[in-house]
Amino acid sequence: MDDRKHGLESAIDALEAQRRVLGDGVALAHAEGLIALTEAGDDSLEGADEVAIRWVCHRVLAAAGDARADAALATAHAALEARAAVIADLELRESFLEAIPEHCAIRAAWAARRRH
Repeated sequence: MDDRKHGLESAIDALEAQRRVLGDGVALAHAEGLIALTEAGDDSLEGADEVAIRWVCHRVLAAAGDARADAALATAHAALEARAAVIADLELRESFLEAIPEHCAIRAAWAARRRH
């Protein structure tokens, strides 16, 4: 794993911890930084798990009651579905979408959003 990818995974973990321990304000500030990087297509995100980044950002925004949470969920869902779409084997694609807890959570949140 290259240092850049490891650093981003550490940032995602730290964001989750900040949200739980320090509260939404600190986590929100860091989430905004990650959102800006993803929207700018920053090269520092190359090789990072875009789905995970966008999902964590959605969770932080939603916990803070931020109106951008819906858009963050939409981008997380779109990134997940785009990654799944390139998996030609249907059984592997289904496993990718259903065996990973974060992927199940994204799809459930997306389905719940569409019901409202």
